[in-house]
Amino acid sequence: MSKKNSNNDNTSNETGISKSKQKRLAQEQARKAEKEKKIMGYVWPVLIIFCIAAIIFAIQMLRAANIPYYSKPLTDQGTVKGVNAGDVTVDYASMSFKKSELMPSESVIEQDLMDLQKNYEALSEDPDKMTVSGDKVNVTYTSTLDGVSSDSALAEEGGRNLTIGFATLGEEFDEALLGRKKGDNFTVSVNYAEDYYDEDRAGKTAEYDVTVQGIYELPEITDEFIAANNREGLNTVEEYKQYLRDHYYDESIKRAVASSLSANSAVAAYPEGYVENVRDTLAEQYKAQYDSQSAQFQMYGLDPGTEYEMFGYETEEAYNAFIDEQAKEKAAYALELDYIFKDAGLTNTKDEVKAYWADRGYIDAGFDSLVKEFGYPYVAQSALQAKVLDYLVTNVNVTE
Repeated sequence: MSKKNSNNDNTSNETGISKSKQKRLAQEQARKAEKEKKIMGYVWPVLIIFCIAAIIFAIQMLRAANIPYYSKPLTDQGTVKGVNAGDVTVDYASMSFKKSELMPSESVIEQDLMDLQKNYEALSEDPDKMTVSGDKVNVTYTSTLDGVSSDSALAEEGGRNLTIGFATLGEEFDEALLGRKKGDNFTVSVNYAEDYYDEDRAGKTAEYDVTVQGIYELPEITDEFIAANNREGLNTVEEYKQYLRDHYYDESIKRAVASSLSANSAVAAYPEGYVENVRDTLAEQYKAQYDSQSAQFQMYGLDPGTEYEMFGYETEEAYNAFIDEQAKEKAAYALELDYIFKDAGLTNTKDEVKAYWADRGYIDAGFDSLVKEFGYPYVAQSALQAKVLDYLVTNVNVTE
């Protein structure tokens, strides 16, 4: 019997599969491997992109969770998110004001000059100067109340400043101060009424031993005084008066523009949740104000009452309605300013925001603390709104 040739391509191996079939299977597996390699060549980049997107999304969600509540409805530029075209319109070009109605009266200017004088009042060096009603004096005294030693104002404690006519220690005390000179010493009895505001003195008689330590006088308003006592580098009284007029005019036109916005605007829709955010922010601010004032009341043993009572409302419902109305007005105001900001092509870069707050004393760490507490968008919104108001003040029509 003859043997088969072991080198024949069709000879089966130990598995019983012919070599030709094995070759075809190997080729098929190679093609599959190449195909899988190509597929994975497409899949891996997609998977990598997906993973990166997931990481970015997670970071954004983490950042969003850490953004203070004040800033959540705002963009980094300080504008309100979610405003659609047509939601807000403002006809700011038609706003017009009369300059005469924006200028301060001269009595206001004179009062400011008097206030400046008071900042630099000093004890008179004239030994013959005598007190008159309205004078501010410095006195020292000891006193008894119904024969029992009571309060005092000693020289080493700086004495006590009183204005004659205010009856701080009683009308009899003020009357005894009239016509006095520096160094005069006198005694005076004061009978306090039963309804006197100070319960410790009410219905009692006080005996005061008083010495006049000095009489205050105001400096004369001269060019020299103005040049030495202002931060604006002004040199004359008239320059200072004009500075005050300009300051009041700027403030008046800003108020006029702000109050006229609603009359020249239409807000058809508010971004979802924005009014509620503003309302919550306002409620928090009012609560903080109440807590602060309440602590002061309690320090003097007084009952502060409820929050709504402190702000002049008889019921909590009326108080809440007030906050609701304020929130809607403030939200509308923000949207109106946003509209003008975009329509006028204004900018609000980070450098501009920092410069705005630097002018208000918040530099470096101070600015960073603002951002940490309120979030950058909320901080930027303040700068944006100030910029828009400045733009309007410069561009609105003002007639003589």
